[in-house]
Amino acid sequence: VNNRWLGKSSASSHSLTGQQYASTMIGFDMIRNHPCFEPNDLVLQMDSDIIIKCNCDIIRQCASIFERDPSVVTFAFPIPSKGGVALQHLDKAGKPFRFEIRCSFLHLDRLVAML
Repeated sequence: VNNRWLGKSSASSHSLTGQQYASTMIGFDMIRNHPCFEPNDLVLQMDSDIIIKCNCDIIRQCASIFERDPSVVTFAFPIPSKGGVALQHLDKAGKPFRFEIRCSFLHLDRLVAML
């Protein structure tokens, strides 16, 4: 797993600061090798304590971001606010910046192509 995903020969499953990563990467491999996985499929990765409630097709809205921009590899699940749901998070220069590991969409084919 470490060699394939990180280019390192190691038996470690956690980062130096303690975050586990190996099971997530093994999960990505299992999904990509599953018979139901097709090219360009998106994966929604989330912690087990995430609750989703919305009155719109938020999954389709998020997926459309990957369709519009072939450089998008990950996209954080939007956070509701008083003005509605923010699908895009921009820095002061107008560039997207937010990555949310607790609940995010991943384009696995694009991610693997970066390895």
